This record gives sequence, C-alpha cells and structure tokens, in this order.
Amino acid sequence: MSSGMMNRVFSRVRNLDAYPKVNEDFYRRTLSGGVITLISSIAMICLVFSEIGLYLHTVTESKLVVDTSRGEKLQIHFDITFPAVSCTLLSLDAIDISGEQHLDIKHAIMKNRIDQNGHVIQVRMDNIGTPKMGKPLQKHGGEVTLNETYCGSCYGAEMSQHECCNSCDEVREAYRRRGWGLMNPDSIDQCKREGFVQRIKAEEGEGCNLHGSLEVNKVAGNFHFVKSFHLANMHGHHEANAFEDDSYNISHRINKLSFGDPYPGILNPLDGVHWNQVTANGMYQYFIKVVPTVYTPIRGSVIRSNQFSVTEHYKSQEVGQRTLPGVFFFYDLSAIKVTYTETHPSFLHFLTNLCAIVGGICLVMLSIPNPYNRLKLAKWVVPTVYTPIRGSVIRSNQFSVTEHYKSQEVGQRTLPGVFFFYDLSAIKVTYTETHPSFLHFLTNLCAIVGGIFTVAGILDSFIYHGQRALKKKRDIGKLG
Repeated sequence: MSSGMMNRVFSRVRNLDAYPKVNEDFYRRTLSGGVITLISSIAMICLVFSEIGLYLHTVTESKLVVDTSRGEKLQIHFDITFPAVSCTLLSLDAIDISGEQHLDIKHAIMKNRIDQNGHVIQVRMDNIGTPKMGKPLQKHGGEVTLNETYCGSCYGAEMSQHECCNSCDEVREAYRRRGWGLMNPDSIDQCKREGFVQRIKAEEGEGCNLHGSLEVNKVAGNFHFVKSFHLANMHGHHEANAFEDDSYNISHRINKLSFGDPYPGILNPLDGVHWNQVTANGMYQYFIKVVPTVYTPIRGSVIRSNQFSVTEHYKSQEVGQRTLPGVFFFYDLSAIKVTYTETHPSFLHFLTNLCAIVGGICLVMLSIPNPYNRLKLAKWVVPTVYTPIRGSVIRSNQFSVTEHYKSQEVGQRTLPGVFFFYDLSAIKVTYTETHPSFLHFLTNLCAIVGGIFTVAGILDSFIYHGQRALKKKRDIGKLG
C-alpha cells in the first residue's frame, strides 16, 4: 500500500476524532476551575470505591418455587434438656401420616444424666446395658445350660412362637408392638437381671439431656418425648410406685432443634426456648410448618436444608380424662420451596456503573458555569396465577409430592391399593411478566454512552499529552 493511500486512511480516521485538541496557548486555568476539579475528584474517588465494594459484596437472591422433589428423607437434629425426668424413664417416639412408627428410638441418640444444678453426671448411649446378674431363663422356664442357645421369653407379646426377647429392651419393644402396658418390671427376668428397678430408684431427682438426630419420611408426622414405661396398671410391688404416676414434670429447655443442615443466615425459632410446667398431667405441643430450603453459595456445594415456623400449645388434663404427659412436636411440610443463591454483580455491570460515575461527574462538573472559561458541549397443589404481558390471566395449580410404600406387617391387615392424599397450601404463587420501564432503559443508555465517551476522552487525553511530552523531551535531547 502506497504512502499516499496510508495518509488518506489516517486522515479519515483523524476526522472521526470526537475529542479535538486545543492548543495549550489557549488554555486558561482559574481558581474556580481548580476547586471544581478537586471536589469532583474526591466525589469520583468515593463513588468508585463504593462501587468496588458493592461489586465485591456477595448478594443473596431468594426465590419461591414449588417443591417437586420426591423420595427424600427429613433430617431432624435436636438437643433438649428435661431437668425433672430421669434418662431411664424418658423415651423418643416418631410416627408419620403413612402409619410408620418408630418407638423408643435408640439409634444415634445420646442421653446425659444431669443433677439438679444441670451438671452432667454420666454420658451414655441410650440402652439399658448394665452388667447382668444371675443366669438367664429360657422361654421354657429353665436356666440356660452350657452350650445352649439363649432364647428369652417375651411374656406373651411374641408375634410368633420362634421370637425371642433376650433383653429388657426387647421385652419392652414387644409389649409396645402389641400396644400393651408393661407390668411390674421386677417380674420380668431380663429387667430383673439388668437391675432396672434399682436403676430407676438410683436416678430419682435427676434430669436428662437428650441430643442426636432422626431420619424420617418426608411426610407429615410427629415425634415426642414421653415416659419410657407406661405402667399405670402396675400394682402389688413396693418398688413399682415410681411407675404408677404419669404426672411427671415435663419442664424442658430446647437447646437446639433443626430440620436439616445449617446454612448462612438460618434462624431456628425454638433454639433456647425454655418452659416450666405449672400443673401436673399436661401435654406440651409444638405445631411446626417445615419449609424446604436450598442454599447455593458462590463457592462450595449446594446445601439442602429446611426452615420452619412454629406455634405452641399446652394441653392440661381435664377432669375424668387421662392425658399422656410429654412434649410433642407435630410437623407438616410446605409445598413451597425457598431457594437462596449467592451472586456477584457481573463485571460488565460493574464497568457500566464505573463509566456512569466517572462520565456523569465529569459532565456535571463541566456543565457548571464558569465566568472565565466557557466550553460548549454537544448533548447526544399450589394455587398459581400467571399474568402474561399479552393475553388473559391463567389460573392454575402446581403441586409437590412425596411417596411411601407401606408393607403389611406381621399380624396386621393392610388394604392393598394406590392412595393419593392431597392437601391445599395456604400460599398462592403469582407470576407476572414485566418489561423494564422506558425511563430506566433510557437512563442506562445515557450512562453507557456518556460514561464510555468520557472514559475514552480521558484515555485519549493521556495518550495525546503523553505523546507531546515525549516529543518535547526528544526535541531538546533529554531522551538520549
């Protein structure tokens, strides 16, 4: 390409310059101009640092959606103290709406014996498990002989003739399956050998702290802390008095209760709640609404957990009625799921705001009248309502679902079939299509155009004056 053609190309590009240069001989610097420049520079620096802080700050966005997950389990973590109930007399049961029951749960449960001052006496897993005394009795009544397999009696609670109960716990479980109240435990060989009655007497006046976790079906249900032995019908033994009274004190303190793993910002409303019983023979009830929650951090794995809201009620025993004393937690699942997502503003959004700050301040300050220097500027089965921008409103429903298969247990009759249990949510979801307003669009457009032109002008000015400075030094020989 010839030099003449190159000069013509450069000349045309030069004609596109939006920032024509003025000879320095025509510049006039004033005091007012210096004050305005200083103020605008301070304001620009403050706003730029503020914008950088906003860019680096993590923003958590929340959204409500219908929970469509299936086949999940619900994790319940608890730490509850009963200052007036001994550990041996306290048990944890769980029942759900599908009919599944877990009675006297021991797996993953720790019990701490505490004194009247709340100090821990002993920490143990929840089982009787004390050293055995004497030889065990077989189902046929004789003692176990050498090389004979032990098979203890369930005392009439066996589901089959081959079932064995080799510990006090297994006898208790057999009786609970039958729905029977256990009679005098000292007449049960397994309980007698394990010193159960003596243990109850030794723990009189103590309290108990239970902590651990449950894994239950993700359906409505309840879990409760009640007396481990319901023995109101026991009689005829002077050491049975500890079991005859169902009016034990159910005062309690909830140190921790959560439905899932913790995530940033979670608030469990029952943590630290304390309640003192005033009247005997009462039932304290908590009604909990569990809301599935998904937290997605910028770094790290997704946390699937739950939030919950709660109401509470104390039910005292009425005249002529027997109330099972205990603390009951009734929970139900919400069909709405909350999702939290950590985000950062995009770099382009940050750059746009930065250009808007620099360009806006420069333009505003240059527009302030200066009596000594004027510059002319060229100004260039959840109710759902869906409302589209165009068309009619759509009224419909979404739904979430959990499923459970219940097999027929021994000794029970189950009606075979496929059952759909449905319930309506009190929350309605509305979706509305919208466009950003024209003024918002126009503001952002002006910010983009003005900011980019201003930043480009500053960059062009640096390049121009840098070239001139280098040229002057070269002309006087200071560049070597």
